[in-house]
Amino acid sequence: MPIPVTCQCGRRFRAKDSDAGKRAKCPDCGAYFRIPQQAPELIASNSVYSSIKPKYCLTVVKGPQKLQDHFRLRRSRVTTVGKASDNAVVLPSPTVSRHHCQISWSPKGWLLEDLKSTNGTYVNGSRIDSSAILHGNERIKLGDFELIFEVPSVQPPGLQEQLEALQSGDPQASRAAVESLAASGRQAANHLVSKLSGLDTVSGHLALEVFEKLGSDAVPALVRALKDKDKLTRSSAARALGKLGSKAASAVPNLLRTLDDQDPTVYAEVAWALGQIGSAAVPGLLEALRSTQRTRRISAAWTLGRIGPEATEAVPTLSELARHHDQEISRVATAALKKINPSQINA
Repeated sequence: MPIPVTCQCGRRFRAKDSDAGKRAKCPDCGAYFRIPQQAPELIASNSVYSSIKPKYCLTVVKGPQKLQDHFRLRRSRVTTVGKASDNAVVLPSPTVSRHHCQISWSPKGWLLEDLKSTNGTYVNGSRIDSSAILHGNERIKLGDFELIFEVPSVQPPGLQEQLEALQSGDPQASRAAVESLAASGRQAANHLVSKLSGLDTVSGHLALEVFEKLGSDAVPALVRALKDKDKLTRSSAARALGKLGSKAASAVPNLLRTLDDQDPTVYAEVAWALGQIGSAAVPGLLEALRSTQRTRRISAAWTLGRIGPEATEAVPTLSELARHHDQEISRVATAALKKINPSQINA
C-alpha cells in the first residue's frame, strides 16, 4: 500500500510501501529525508527548522515598531504585504502602501511582485521594476521596514563527507567530491563559502572548480561572501565570481559596491572580476569613472581596459581622463583606450 508523504515545503506525493525507511529527495525543494513507515500524512523532514520555524518565511529585521518576527510562506497561497489589515503580512507605516507587494510560488521559484506601490519595493538595495525571483537570504525593503526572505539550509546526507573528501589529499577522492558537490547545486555553494579563505590551497582550488561547475547557482552565496568581515574571504569571493564570467552578470551591482573596499587586494580582485564578466559591467563602470574617488576611478579605468572593444561607450570619458592632471589616472585611462580603441587617443 502506498505511503502518503507531505514534505515540509507543502509538496504531497506517495512512496512505495517497499521504500519505507529509505532515503528520498523532495522533487520540489530538494530536501532530503527518510521515508516513514506506513502512517497517514507523515511530515518528511530531517531539518531542525521544521519544529522551530517554517521552511520558507519572511523575517522582519528592521522597522519603526516591533512586529511578529517570522511570517510563513506557503506554495499554495499568495502572501500579500502592506499596511492594510487584510494582508497576510501587515506592516503599519505611512511609508508602506495599503497593498505594497506580494510573494507567490511560480514555475521559476518564489516570485516577488510590486503592486504599484508609492515608494517601491527594493531587493538587496535595488528597486525592482515589477517583479523579481527570490532564491534565499535576499533583503527586501518596503518603506521603513526591512525583511529577509529566508530558506533555512538543509544539509543533504553525505555533504559533510564530500567536503572532507575535498580536503583529503587523495586525488581520486577529491575528484569524485568535486563532481558530487557540483551536482548538489546551491546547497553545495552555501557550504563551500566557508572554504573561500583558503582558495590558495589545493582544496581551495578544487572548491573554486566546484563554483565554476555550479555556474549561476553559485552567485547568491558568493555575493553574500563579498560582505564578509574577512578580507581574504571577500577577495576570494570576487575571484570566484570572475571565474564564472558572464554567468555572474547578476553580481555586477554588488561587485561595483565592493570596488570601494579599503583593502587593495580586495578591490584588485573585484576589478579583475568585473573585467571577466564583460559588457554587463560597463554601465556601472562608467558611473565609477565619474566618481570623485581616485582609487575608484583608477580601478574602473583599468577594468574597462580589460573588457576591451565591448567597452567602446566609455571612450569619451576615458579620453577626458587621459588628459587628467593626476598622472596615475591619466596613465591608466590611456592604457585602457589603447585596448578599447587606439584611434581615439589624441596625439
